[in-house]
Amino acid sequence: MVREWIPAGERGLTNAIFMAGTQAGPAVGALLVAWILSHLGWRLSFVVVGAIGFIWLVAWLVWFDQPERVRWLDEAERRKILAERAADTQALGRRTGSHRILQLLRTRTMWGLALSEGCAVYTQYLFLTWLPSYLQTTRQLTVLKTGMFTALPYAGAAVLGILLGRLSDRMLSATGVGEGRRRNMGVVMMLSSAVILFTPFVENVWMLLALFTLSLTGMATAISLNFSLVNDLLRNPEDSGKAMSILIVGGNAFGIAAPIVTGYVIERTGNYNWAFGIAGLLLLSGALILLTMTRRPIELPAAA
Repeated sequence: MVREWIPAGERGLTNAIFMAGTQAGPAVGALLVAWILSHLGWRLSFVVVGAIGFIWLVAWLVWFDQPERVRWLDEAERRKILAERAADTQALGRRTGSHRILQLLRTRTMWGLALSEGCAVYTQYLFLTWLPSYLQTTRQLTVLKTGMFTALPYAGAAVLGILLGRLSDRMLSATGVGEGRRRNMGVVMMLSSAVILFTPFVENVWMLLALFTLSLTGMATAISLNFSLVNDLLRNPEDSGKAMSILIVGGNAFGIAAPIVTGYVIERTGNYNWAFGIAGLLLLSGALILLTMTRRPIELPAAA
């Protein structure tokens, strides 16, 4: 959809807004669920959170379609989208076989993107699954205060992530986009997210929130830049969906391990120090992988 709807020079901002949603959700959800748990019980929290998905579904069915057909789009904007997409139009409508996934997996760059995505998503899942527990058990916060202190870093990351996504677009020329120079900012964001390594040494709760905000911002921005980088480096638009699915599987393969690994680490050590240490080391590894393994475009033989 990004390839179909968004000009190349605006993909950084678009993916940043997408990722901001994944930060805004926990920010609002932490406050909402904490209030429901405290006043109405845990069962209703599942009902409320689940119902939000149906609201999204209705909005999707009503408003989403291809740029050529939607009625709400300004005509000047429609012409701009279609003009800049013209080179990809034929390829976007072409169906390709499942063998293209194997061809993508033979490229070093695709592996580099998927592995670096996994290193970032590990931290995302760590925060989602263990941050409230960490705040309650180590900082002795109530449920309501835990909700507030969980929401603040996510809210900050949502705003800062959009600004950084816009910055990544403004810093790149058309040539820079095609050469994959967006990776440089992705590397910087993963390195900044690695400040999570300092968590065990921070005592002040407000300093801790600032550190979490910085780490979440770097992690979320790196993930959104990886989404943009896939489209920047992919020379076969017809494979956009398949390449993106590999990226997401790579991310979630690491992500689903995070809550399990963290549980074992806490059980064995009795504290969260190595839980944050593993996440930080993965972020440093992801930065190195992104810098060294994504230097070439992803180019396959043209689909028949």
